[in-house]
Amino acid sequence: MLNNGTVTFTAKRNLARFNDLRSAMVNSHWIPLARLLPMDAGDAVGTTTERAVGYYGQLWALAGFIRSRDEYRAGLGRLLRDAEAGRISQAMGIDPAQFARLRGKGRAYNKELSEPIFRHYIASDLETFERQYRAYAEKITSLR
Repeated sequence: MLNNGTVTFTAKRNLARFNDLRSAMVNSHWIPLARLLPMDAGDAVGTTTERAVGYYGQLWALAGFIRSRDEYRAGLGRLLRDAEAGRISQAMGIDPAQFARLRGKGRAYNKELSEPIFRHYIASDLETFERQYRAYAEKITSLR
């Protein structure tokens, strides 16, 4: 969005991601959270175009949902502060050497740590979170 000559990113006005999310939901391409968390763009690209863009739509909605709830937004803030300070391994009780080895694995790092990090910082109960997240996605896409 352009505002007085300054470009402002307004996540909730991302029509492309909104359409991607809505299409994924309408066409039954919703990716359950347990599968979504360890995914990365490489995993999404290996699917049909419709499913790949649905992945991006779901991530957009996930970020919006986390930002919309105080308890989840606070957890995201803690995660960002710990990441910036280099203390995620300490906060999660993971040996720093083991954490460094995992980080050296590239894509495998995300696959192994995404869910434990999410559970530690955002929500330990994935089932409840997913129900709330799905309801949020249905609401913003007017499917509910």
